[in-house]
Amino acid sequence: MQEMKHKTFGNFVAILLGYRGPKMDVTPRRGFLKRPQKHFFISFLLDILCPLKKIGRYLLTRILDFRRVLIIFFLSSLKKNTLYFNNKKRQNLVKGKFYQKMYSNIFYFYYNFKHFILS
Repeated sequence: MQEMKHKTFGNFVAILLGYRGPKMDVTPRRGFLKRPQKHFFISFLLDILCPLKKIGRYLLTRILDFRRVLIIFFLSSLKKNTLYFNNKKRQNLVKGKFYQKMYSNIFYFYYNFKHFILS
């Protein structure tokens, strides 16, 4: 009974962090319990570590996607035609000194990114 509690706790933590694991195969098969549950403490540790490993892998992929998105939006903001502004507005903003150009790049990057988050 206690082992069951720890399993559900691990799953609960996984759900809290937004991890939807692989679909469980419910059909009973030979060798269903893969690991021997001789010692309670070891099985308890495994029950906690297995979901954590899955969560870690999941979060890592999410972070990598996030970085990719950041890079894409930064590059798109450096281009002449941005995602959300027409060319003329941008040219008017960019006219003048280099630091103005840099500022407008940062501004467009932020604007595009904000739109992406809100959409």
